[in-house]
Order: sequence, then structure tokens, then C-alpha cells
Amino acid sequence: MSFLHPFFLIALGGAAAPILIHFLTRDRVQYVAFSTVRFFAKGAKLVVQRKNFQELILLLMRVLLAILLVIIFARPFFKSKVVDNRQSFDTARVVVADVSASMRRTGLPDALKKEATDALDSLKEDSDAAALIAFSDSPNVVEPLGNKIAQVKTAAAALAPGYGGTNIGEALRKANDLLHAVKAQQKEIVLISDLQREGWRYFKGDWKLAENVKLVIKTLKPTDDNGKLAIVDADVPHSLVLDKQPSSIAVRVANYSDKPCEKLNVTLELGGKKIDTQQLNIRANGTAAMRFRHVFDTPGDNPGSVTIAGDPSVPGGNVFYFNARVIPRIPILLVNGKPSSNPLVDASFFIDKALAPDAETPFDVKVLTPNEVTPQAVGGSLVVILANVGSLPTPATEALSALLSRGGGIFFLPGDQVRPDAFNAQFAHVAPCKLREVLQAKPANGETAESLTRIDFDHPIFETFSRPHHGDLSLPKFAKYWETTDTQLSHVLARFGDGRPAIVEREIDKGVSMILVSAIDPKWNDFAYQSVFLPYLHQTMRYLAVRTELKTNFSSGDLLPVPEGNTLKNPKGEKLAANETSAADPGFYPLLNKEGKTVAIYAVNGNFSEANPAVIAGDEISAAIERAPGELGDSFDIGSTSGTTEKMNDHRIWWYLLCGLLCLSFAELVVGNKTLRH
Repeated sequence: MSFLHPFFLIALGGAAAPILIHFLTRDRVQYVAFSTVRFFAKGAKLVVQRKNFQELILLLMRVLLAILLVIIFARPFFKSKVVDNRQSFDTARVVVADVSASMRRTGLPDALKKEATDALDSLKEDSDAAALIAFSDSPNVVEPLGNKIAQVKTAAAALAPGYGGTNIGEALRKANDLLHAVKAQQKEIVLISDLQREGWRYFKGDWKLAENVKLVIKTLKPTDDNGKLAIVDADVPHSLVLDKQPSSIAVRVANYSDKPCEKLNVTLELGGKKIDTQQLNIRANGTAAMRFRHVFDTPGDNPGSVTIAGDPSVPGGNVFYFNARVIPRIPILLVNGKPSSNPLVDASFFIDKALAPDAETPFDVKVLTPNEVTPQAVGGSLVVILANVGSLPTPATEALSALLSRGGGIFFLPGDQVRPDAFNAQFAHVAPCKLREVLQAKPANGETAESLTRIDFDHPIFETFSRPHHGDLSLPKFAKYWETTDTQLSHVLARFGDGRPAIVEREIDKGVSMILVSAIDPKWNDFAYQSVFLPYLHQTMRYLAVRTELKTNFSSGDLLPVPEGNTLKNPKGEKLAANETSAADPGFYPLLNKEGKTVAIYAVNGNFSEANPAVIAGDEISAAIERAPGELGDSFDIGSTSGTTEKMNDHRIWWYLLCGLLCLSFAELVVGNKTLRH
């Protein structure tokens, strides 16, 4: 048996403490002869003998407790000799090659192949072993560790950078794991990379190289100084509604050089046609944004790109691809919980007029009463509005869950037809919160109504109102509203002046459930009379509906969704196999149905961060993962030279000793209570 922390064994001397205490505190017995008790002398002697025996047992138990406690802290384990039948090599070398997008800069692809093959030249197939790892966002073992050196060289000569990100730390960790499993006199990792600083930020410092592994770093540099301009961020519409309103396409361009850039041409293209070109000025080592405005008036896919003039070898930086999917009209089911011939009483009148004032509206609104709602009516809608609805038929409620599962939206507007207990019971799984009671507004300033405050203007439904002169959401006054509960898992988008939630949303499955805790009713508020009501309602309906649209914008390395029976083409127009649906190169990937018709277009971009040319020093990487002289290795480090290996096998000995300690402590307590004190 050996110990993981043997220095704790010094404390074994403390086991003498119970013995010392016993002899210092034991009873001093004096024998006094009394004639009246001479007949009990024999019985008293037996009592004393029993007491002495119990004290001896108690003393031994306490000594054993002290010894067990020390041994547990020392963490004992057994060492067993196991025969290692693995093949032994003189040198085991793992070449770790960076194939991220930053390696696409001028001169780096050829330098990568040369350094990778050179790192293998000194190895011999009969006595050495080699492996090849290519990495970007994650490591990929191209060739496993073995003595087929020529095969590894062939793979190294075929290395080509892609468009992914960089994770140096994870690649080195994978190489270290490979070397753990091999027996060799010398173990080496050869890292070949441009050492982009962005690629080292994922390292958490939670591991180090094995004690006998050597790290060699080959730093590559581009042959010229081009590629200092790059698109590093973009904000484009992915899903929108055909409403003839201009949408914003914005990109942010970075200048990584020490000189300012003036009159940089930035071009917007849609459907292969040039739409607009603007010029941009960027200060040295700075960024600047360019924004285009365009009306997307073509239903379906609208593939486009934003291009900056510059070196096309910039890693994913001079072109940004996007696809804006335009929904022709949004089908909305409006459930009227309080129908009436009086427009001021009818729960759906103002909502219906705001959404569908004429035939040109982007919304197709269908109004039903609660009893008329069927699962088919819910299934044919992208958004369901429950205007002052107290209850629905059970099949319709189940259909609401299915609507959220596929990415649709639900909008609650509770009023006087709602009973909190019934509402909470029926809509608990589809509502963003629960209702408690109706409150009458009592603002501190003496007015008779509350206003919306603490509005999250970063949310899409309020984006329009964040611009100057685009409406004041504090104008609507709310005289009555519901008090909510159970909003912990939801997002409060706006509050009333008293701090209570006014607009709450919650993501459920793929969809969104939202509530405005006041009915659109003049007795409750004057929201419908304000100019902000129509744009607020339109923005909310768009936001709740667009999640049903197929995702068509991806990054390099993502798996592209291909439904069964459909096929996918790459940007070169080549059909991809069913198991090759990973987005490799930036560009457009058409999705074809069984008839060969294009049903969607996927836009794929490279990693924006790869355009940053800042690098990290190789010494900094070595210092972070190499062990200092004498530093304790991992418990699973394997000896590299011995034919037999000492294997640590603790079998959780300390755990069993701890259980024994607890049992012994309980037994000591029982024996101690039964032992006579005098």
C-alpha cells in the first residue's frame, strides 16, 4: 500500500493522545474494609473487572479512530504491476496543423504543407510513430498515431485551410491524449499555426501537457501585408413580411492597419444584381458601420451579399452572404372573447381594424369566437390572439401547444371575461405567466391611470420606437390591468409606473408566448386611441410569426438541415451526398425538393473573428501548458520506458475507511455510554 499524501502520516503520533488522557484521568481506587459489606466483596470485584475491560475496549477504539482519520487524509492506494504489451517506439510525434480561415492569407497554405511534411522527414517507419491532427473550431485526427509515416506525409501534403474558427488549446489537448496512449522514448507535439490570438482565448488553463511530452511550435507568417480590411459583423433581416417597408442591411468593417482607409467601396447585391454602392472612411485600427435600406418586395428567398473592395484572400472578411425570407401574408387567428355589436365593447374590433384596415395589409386575419375555434383553425395560423378569452375547448388548447412547438406565437390580452383560476389552469403550459387579480391604477402623482415605463427598447417589437420622432409609448394610459405571478422564467419587456409587469414574453419550445396584461378596451385603457397602437401591434405580430420560417443563415462548419428526399448543392453547383451536409465554403447552398425545384437557399459565412491578424507569442502558449520542473503529473501519466508499469489503483479505499470511521465512532459512543464512570 502507498499513500497519495504521505506527509499526513506524521500525525499518527496523535494516536497516543487517547492513551495519555486515559492514564491521566483514570480513577484512583482505594481499598477500605467494611465489615458490613464483606459479603459483597466478590461482586464488587467483578464490577471492577468489567469496568476495566470496557475501558480497555474504549481506549482501543479511540486509538483506532485517530489512526483511521490520519490514514484517510493520507489517501491510501495499492500499486500493482501490470505488464505493458504495447509496441514501443523511439519517437512518437503528433503534427498539429492549423487549417482555420486565418491560414488562408497569402503564402500560409503552402507554408503549412511544407512545415507539416518537414516535421515528419526525420522519422523512420520501423522505429517511430506519427499522427496528424488538423484543427479549426475543433480538432480532427486525420491520421491516427502509428508507424505508417509515408501515409501521414501524404495526408500532410494535402492539407488545405478552410473557413472555420480557431481553437488551439483543444487541438493541443487532443494531441496530448494521443501521446498518453503510446509508449515511446521521446514524445513530441509539433504545432504549425499562425498563432492567431483569437484562437487561444478558449483555453481555460485547466490542463497541462504530460510530464514527458515536448511541445515544438512552428509559427507561420503571411508573405505580404494585405488583408487588413474585413467585414467583422452584420445585421440583416432573416425573416420579414411583405409590407413594402424598407429594411436595414448593416455591416461593420474593421481596419487592422496603422493607416486610415478612405473611400472604401461597399456594395450591396441581391439576386446577383448590384443594388447600391456606398463609400466608407475608417480610421486606423478602427471600425465603421455601413447601412443600406432596401424594400424586399419579392416573396420567398432573397439571397444577397455585401462586398468590400480588397484582397479576396481575407479569411471570410470581404464578402458577407445573407438570405432574407419574405412571408407574403401572415395568417392570424383572432379569438374574440367578448363579441358585441357595440365597437367600444367588442374585444376584437380595434385589433381587427389595426391589423387589416384594407386589402394591402400584410396580415390575413380570421376572427372567431372561443366556441368556434378548432384545432384546424389554430394549425392554419402563425399567430393566435386571445382577446379577452376566458377559456377555449380542450382540443383548441392542445393545438396552441402544437403551434408553439413549430415556432408560432400566442398573444394574450386578458380582460373582464377572464377568471384567474380558470385561466391559470387551462393556459398554464402556453402562457408566459399566471394572473392573480385585476388592479385599479393609483399613481402617486394623483392621475387615474398608469403608463408604460422601463421599456426594453432593444427588443424587436420596440425597435421602431427607439428612433427619434417614431412614437412615444408612454402616452397610452392604463386604468385597469392584471397583476401577474410566476414570471421568473419569462422576460418582462415593459412595466407600469408602479413596477408591476405590463408586457411579458416567454419562449416555449420553438415559439413565443406574450401577454399585455390589459384588454384593448376603452374601460381598461386608451391604447387603441393612440398613434403608437398600430405600429406596436404590427411589430408584435411580425415578431411572433417569423420564428415559423426556416432558418437559412449559417456559419461555416454548421450542419445544414436537409429534409428526407431533398438534396443540397454547394456554391459551385455540385450536389452533395446525404452525409455531406456540413457547410464547408461560404456562399449559397440551394435546397432542392424531389422534383428538383429550389425550396430554400442557405447562406453560409466564414468566421468573422478570423480576420483579426493579432497573434500570440509561442512562448506564452508553452508557458501555459508545459509543466514546471518537478511539477506533479496527472495520476494517469504512463511511464514511457519500462516494460512493466506501476498502476495506481485506489479502489476508493479512503471511502471505505471513512465508512468504517463513522461506524466505529457510533460504536465508541455506545460503549462509552455503557461504561461506568466511577
